[in-house]
Amino acid sequence: MQAVEAVTADTSLHTRDLGGTATTAQVTAAVCALLEKAEASAAKAVA
Repeated sequence: MQAVEAVTADTSLHTRDLGGTATTAQVTAAVCALLEKAEASAAKAVA
């Protein structure tokens, strides 16, 4: 949920329905990137 909230807070990643120009693919990629970053951080913490 935090990744979705962080992406939504970035106005450069708003889709047309939110008044922006980003595509759903761009928004999805941004959410996935944040999730991957969080996963990598969690894996470092465990190691």
